[in-house]
Amino acid sequence: MAVLNNPDKALLQAVVSLTEKNAGRPPTLAEVAVELGYQSSSRANIQRQLTRLRPQYVDWGASPRSLHVTEAGQALLGMSISRRSVDLPVSEAILPLLASGLTYMTTLVNDGKPPQAPYHFDWHRGLNILAAECLMRGIDPPTHIAAAIDWCHLPLREWPIRFPVPT
Repeated sequence: MAVLNNPDKALLQAVVSLTEKNAGRPPTLAEVAVELGYQSSSRANIQRQLTRLRPQYVDWGASPRSLHVTEAGQALLGMSISRRSVDLPVSEAILPLLASGLTYMTTLVNDGKPPQAPYHFDWHRGLNILAAECLMRGIDPPTHIAAAIDWCHLPLREWPIRFPVPT
């Protein structure tokens, strides 16, 4: 790809800026258009411009909030890149496993039985995957069942890891 022009760099900077304003939550194309001074209906034009920069400088997935500037794009903008800033989504399998295990344990508690080890397979498996994903990202995982349940009380956007599903 050729050297990027100023509008391309402004587009990348807008994506970074909006992501930072939203506490790490990626922007939509309409939000990027508005940030650049266009109407939100100009999102198709923004997408065409971003498509030229993909996958080297920006990338996205199926979710409307998956747009992110790659490490190469961040370097082009002069941003320092730390291992911690690489925010890859974790496995989609974690949430259904945790939800299933938590539902099972809730049923036991409602029946007057305290949760006891060994915990339901889904809960145990979900926690193991969650811990592995956290450790690979340098994030402290929940170290006991009460801490894990505390995480489950938080909205997903407040978890220290990011999921590929919309929050």
